[in-house]
Amino acid sequence: MGISSFPCRKCGTSSKDYILTQISELDAFTLYDNDDPRVLLADVDTKTTQIETLLASLARQRTALKKRINQLDAPVIRILPAEVISEIFTFFSPPLSFNDPCSLNPVTRSLFLGSVCKIWREIAWSTPRLWNSVHLELSRDRLLSQELILDQWLSRAGSLPLSIRITCESSESMHWDLTPPTAIMEKVMLHAGRCHTLDFRLPLSTVDCLRSATGHFTTLTSLSILPPGGQTARSRKTDAFSIAPQLQHVKLYSIYLSATVLPWENVTHFEARHFYVDECLEVLRRAPNLVRCEFPTIVDGDDSYSITKAPIFLPHLRKLLLGVERRAEIAIIFDLITAPGLVDLQLNIIKCEIPHDSFTSFLDRSTCPLQRLSLLAPTLSHSQWMQYFQALPSLVHLQLDVSSLVEPISEALNNQSLLALTLPACSVSSTTSVLLPKLQTLEYSGPRFFTFRSLETVLRSRWDTYLLKSVSLALFALSTHEDKDLVSEIKSSLVKLQELGMKLTIFEGGVDVLTGASGIV
Repeated sequence: MGISSFPCRKCGTSSKDYILTQISELDAFTLYDNDDPRVLLADVDTKTTQIETLLASLARQRTALKKRINQLDAPVIRILPAEVISEIFTFFSPPLSFNDPCSLNPVTRSLFLGSVCKIWREIAWSTPRLWNSVHLELSRDRLLSQELILDQWLSRAGSLPLSIRITCESSESMHWDLTPPTAIMEKVMLHAGRCHTLDFRLPLSTVDCLRSATGHFTTLTSLSILPPGGQTARSRKTDAFSIAPQLQHVKLYSIYLSATVLPWENVTHFEARHFYVDECLEVLRRAPNLVRCEFPTIVDGDDSYSITKAPIFLPHLRKLLLGVERRAEIAIIFDLITAPGLVDLQLNIIKCEIPHDSFTSFLDRSTCPLQRLSLLAPTLSHSQWMQYFQALPSLVHLQLDVSSLVEPISEALNNQSLLALTLPACSVSSTTSVLLPKLQTLEYSGPRFFTFRSLETVLRSRWDTYLLKSVSLALFALSTHEDKDLVSEIKSSLVKLQELGMKLTIFEGGVDVLTGASGIV
């Protein structure tokens, strides 16, 4: 592309003419013996500076012209007002969710929007909703730049509530435990009054850097403390969030309950992993307003909390999840709690048996309108399962997984218990009581101790009432029954239920029973 020949608006000389004149003078330059080279060098330097200044001016003009062309060629910028573009940007960069997985990468979308062009950058930089969520993964090599970025990032959020996630690699956890990033945590403290969600996947000593802000987290509603590798020293504690009047959602992973001081009366949603049984009971006792409580990995042992026989009443509890590892004894939990509003219960018990007597007593005592029950258990007898059926007339969704090959093999769902689910119109006996009359979804994984004819009888009776809508079975046969090879009329009847709208999937040994195709449930 040639040099611009636009004339100067003052003298009429074009920059092209000026540059060519200077170049021709330099080309014609001859050094004579009596010339002082120092004077001539100074003259060359002067002309070089003039030309460089002119080139810089041309570069600025070029940038301005390209900006103008971009404005003319970009329909989004030309047609839509900045407010609308700003709204579109917020859809591209959704806010940080409290339930995002631990592996989530640091947020970069807002920065990407600013890298497209100057106009986009101006719009993005002035849109607070793009900056009130941040995920920062600590790096020793980039710590100083991260401090600056975090400060600028949060300042662009205006007065909006903040969602902040700070994480570190497991391999660097020990470094941050011994050398906490105090400058980073100070940036958080400066905005403590606007913190809405805090998610720390850091050593507890790093989190405790916020203790100077105790009492300032007045709008904090969600707190997550998940140190990589767990709590390294039992003596580590933090009371930074002891005064947080709006705090309702709490997650604690692999730390001792005693390591945190929280306003338990406010807490409505709680999840803890690798808690002892006595710690679980202590949480249930301290937090009477719980709506949702999850202990997916209860471990054997205790943390020296005194377990009293005083009952624990949880009037607002709607969902409870208990998962057992290392043969932890959870019977005491069912012995002490009463939850009259419970609608969703999940038990994952892998290495021990369900405390049947305590569990049924809990159901009878609570008289809760349970709608969803999920059981992962290696052994479950027919008689126990029938008791659960009878105690849960409000059940809508049932999930049963007894697929673990542990002796004795569970016969929870055999012909007898399956046929007991038949509705009266097709009941095999006029005296058979109706169990689970509101059931809509059934999922079962485990051995097949029932015939497909019994299954068809139950499904047909419940489809005719337009209640049962979805059935998913993952089976493996461990005994011989009359219909080892599915007879064609039964298969046709089950396929007909599919055609009528029932979501029906039956896999046995990895093969779809209804289509014969191989697959995974």
